[in-house]
This record gives sequence, C-alpha cells and structure tokens, in this order.
Amino acid sequence: PWNRPSATLELDQAIDENEVAAMTWRLEQKSSWTSLLRTLASYRMTMEVTPRGYTRRVWTDPLRAWDYTTTTTPSRHFADALDAMRCNGFIAQSALWSVTEPWGYYPYNAAAPLCP
Repeated sequence: PWNRPSATLELDQAIDENEVAAMTWRLEQKSSWTSLLRTLASYRMTMEVTPRGYTRRVWTDPLRAWDYTTTTTPSRHFADALDAMRCNGFIAQSALWSVTEPWGYYPYNAAAPLCP
C-alpha cells in the first residue's frame, strides 16, 4: 500500500508514483490507450509553459518529500495531463472525478480544467 493524496492539499502535493500509475490506469479504463497517448502528444503537453505554470523541483533527499528546491524550469504536471484530456474531449467530467476522487483524495476539479 501507499499513501493516498489528500483533498485538503494542493494539486502539487507530494504524491506517490504508485498513485499516479493507478490513476493513469483508471484513466485508460474510462477512456482508451489511444486517448491517453493522444493526450501526451497534444499541444498542451508539449508547449513550453503550461497554463498551470508549474516548475521543476529537485529533491535533496528523495525520502523526504518536503526537502526540495524549486527551479525556474517549466515542468509538466499530472494536472496538466488531466486538463489536456478534458480540454481535448477525451474523457467525461464524471469519469475523471471517479478517477481522481477529489472529495477525499486528489483535489483535481474536473469541472474547471485550464484550457489554453
């Protein structure tokens, strides 16, 4: 088992890679691998700076989630991929809510994706 994200924290909270993998697997179940691959290749995921504006973090000690330095290098975020899926019409809002479970876990608002 791994620690689940918290709905009371921000989207950029420390999140276990197993959780991201599990949500990605559920995205494929609710949509398709083709839609998932199209999302990753979409303009949203390849533009230099995304509307969310996240930047790369560098960890001093990977076992301490709070011990990092934020750089100025633009970086993609899982929320950017979720935005791209919604903005490109690859997944329904209700399906995305069932994947992220924002009422208790990952606080992504599928009703308000940031579309460029």
